[in-house]
Amino acid sequence: MPLEALKFKISPISTTTTHYGNETFRLAAATPVPISAIVERQFFESELLLYVLENIRGEHKKRQNYHGELDQDETELRRSFVDKPAYICDFRKGGSTVTALALQRTNQGVVFWLAANETVKVEVIIFLRNVLEHLKKVELGASRKTTETQLLAFIVPFNNERIDYYWKALSRVLSLCIERLEALEGFTSKLVLYFSLLHKLHPN
Repeated sequence: MPLEALKFKISPISTTTTHYGNETFRLAAATPVPISAIVERQFFESELLLYVLENIRGEHKKRQNYHGELDQDETELRRSFVDKPAYICDFRKGGSTVTALALQRTNQGVVFWLAANETVKVEVIIFLRNVLEHLKKVELGASRKTTETQLLAFIVPFNNERIDYYWKALSRVLSLCIERLEALEGFTSKLVLYFSLLHKLHPN
């Protein structure tokens, strides 16, 4: 990688004191995290691809984070909307079901276009139709809270395989996470209490 790619602007050191500057945090941050050779190779493959594409992909524009209101740019609202269904359609770990979703306005209505790394599964189409039907009920006057509960009730089972993978990965280091968080934020931190409860409910 050229030296120019490693240059950065040095900002004045802030004098503001936060808990991230104390000795406990530096100790926690310095704890090495084991990374498998496969994950390391995948990381550098992605980095190399980004570097090669740097000169042709144009200037990077940072996306706004949707905060639950309608006061954002119309384009950003559409992007935020299509990102969420695409994410929950990716139900299998490994990349085969990674999904992208696009909208097309026609005289007959809005068309949803789906794409996946592999063929879009029939179950994904059925699942997405159910999601959209539930969302449509809110527009027609259904309770938003009730609809959220109903959506959660079939989004979680549909993504069970992926959720199970993440849980197994988290459970291996959950005790260490709780220990580090207790040292950084104290025993009464909401995050510490949440992870502690999670650990008690699912010890294995």
